[in-house]
Amino acid sequence: MSRGHKDPQQEATRGLPVERLVWSPDLVDKFWTGVAQTRLTEYDFARQGGKSVIIAVEHHLPKGGRILDFGAGNGELADLLLERGYQVGFPA
Repeated sequence: MSRGHKDPQQEATRGLPVERLVWSPDLVDKFWTGVAQTRLTEYDFARQGGKSVIIAVEHHLPKGGRILDFGAGNGELADLLLERGYQVGFPA
Protein backbone atom coordinates (compact mmCIF):
# COMPACT_ATOMS: atom_id res chain seq x y z
CA MET A 1 0.00 0.00 0.00
CA SER A 2 1.21 3.46 -0.73
CA ARG A 3 1.96 5.85 2.06
CA GLY A 4 -1.18 7.45 3.48
CA HIS A 5 -3.51 4.68 2.23
CA LYS A 6 -4.62 1.98 4.64
CA ASP A 7 -5.31 -1.60 3.61
CA PRO A 8 -9.14 -2.00 3.92
CA GLN A 9 -8.82 -5.64 5.04
CA GLN A 10 -6.31 -4.69 7.72
CA GLU A 11 -8.48 -1.75 8.76
CA ALA A 12 -11.67 -3.87 9.01
CA THR A 13 -10.06 -6.51 11.22
CA ARG A 14 -7.92 -4.07 13.20
CA GLY A 15 -4.96 -6.28 12.44
CA LEU A 16 -6.49 -9.28 14.22
CA PRO A 17 -6.37 -12.70 12.57
CA VAL A 18 -9.63 -13.74 10.92
CA GLU A 19 -10.85 -17.33 11.02
CA ARG A 20 -13.24 -18.42 8.28
CA LEU A 21 -16.49 -19.86 9.63
CA VAL A 22 -17.41 -23.31 8.31
CA TRP A 23 -21.18 -23.78 8.17
CA SER A 24 -22.00 -27.33 9.23
CA PRO A 25 -25.61 -28.56 9.42
CA ASP A 26 -25.37 -28.39 13.22
CA LEU A 27 -24.09 -24.80 13.16
CA VAL A 28 -26.83 -23.76 10.70
CA ASP A 29 -29.44 -25.31 13.02
CA LYS A 30 -27.99 -23.50 16.03
CA PHE A 31 -27.96 -20.22 14.10
CA TRP A 32 -31.61 -20.41 13.03
CA THR A 33 -32.71 -21.65 16.46
CA GLY A 34 -31.04 -18.56 17.92
CA VAL A 35 -32.70 -16.27 15.37
CA ALA A 36 -36.09 -17.80 16.21
CA GLN A 37 -35.65 -16.62 19.80
CA THR A 38 -35.29 -12.97 18.77
CA ARG A 39 -37.57 -10.27 17.36
CA LEU A 40 -36.01 -10.85 13.93
CA THR A 41 -38.86 -13.27 13.21
CA GLU A 42 -41.15 -10.23 12.93
CA TYR A 43 -39.26 -9.32 9.76
CA ASP A 44 -39.06 -12.70 8.06
CA PHE A 45 -39.80 -13.08 4.36
CA ALA A 46 -43.18 -14.78 4.58
CA ARG A 47 -44.53 -12.42 7.21
CA GLN A 48 -43.46 -9.30 5.29
CA GLY A 49 -44.27 -10.26 1.71
CA GLY A 50 -45.41 -13.86 1.46
CA LYS A 51 -49.00 -13.09 0.47
CA SER A 52 -47.85 -10.62 -2.18
CA VAL A 53 -45.40 -13.12 -3.67
CA ILE A 54 -48.05 -15.83 -3.83
CA ILE A 55 -50.49 -13.46 -5.53
CA ALA A 56 -47.78 -12.44 -8.02
CA VAL A 57 -46.91 -16.01 -9.05
CA GLU A 58 -50.19 -17.81 -8.46
CA HIS A 59 -51.18 -17.67 -12.13
CA HIS A 60 -48.15 -19.94 -12.79
CA LEU A 61 -49.20 -22.52 -10.20
CA PRO A 62 -51.67 -25.34 -10.87
CA LYS A 63 -54.85 -24.85 -8.84
CA GLY A 64 -54.61 -27.07 -5.75
CA GLY A 65 -51.20 -28.22 -6.97
CA ARG A 66 -48.32 -29.66 -5.01
CA ILE A 67 -45.62 -27.19 -3.96
CA LEU A 68 -42.20 -28.03 -2.53
CA ASP A 69 -41.10 -25.27 -0.14
CA PHE A 70 -37.42 -26.16 -0.27
CA GLY A 71 -36.22 -23.22 1.85
CA ALA A 72 -39.08 -23.84 4.30
CA GLY A 73 -37.73 -21.50 6.99
CA ASN A 74 -40.21 -21.30 9.83
CA GLY A 75 -43.07 -22.68 7.73
CA GLU A 76 -45.08 -19.47 7.42
CA LEU A 77 -44.96 -19.45 3.61
CA ALA A 78 -46.11 -23.08 3.63
CA ASP A 79 -49.02 -22.07 5.88
CA LEU A 80 -50.01 -19.31 3.45
CA LEU A 81 -49.95 -21.78 0.55
CA LEU A 82 -51.99 -24.30 2.54
CA GLU A 83 -54.58 -21.59 3.26
CA ARG A 84 -54.93 -21.06 -0.49
CA GLY A 85 -55.58 -24.76 -1.14
CA TYR A 86 -52.14 -25.99 -2.21
CA GLN A 87 -50.56 -29.20 -1.03
CA VAL A 88 -47.21 -28.26 0.49
CA GLY A 89 -44.18 -30.36 1.30
CA PHE A 90 -40.81 -29.39 2.67
CA PRO A 91 -37.63 -31.30 3.41
CA ALA A 92 -37.18 -32.59 6.93
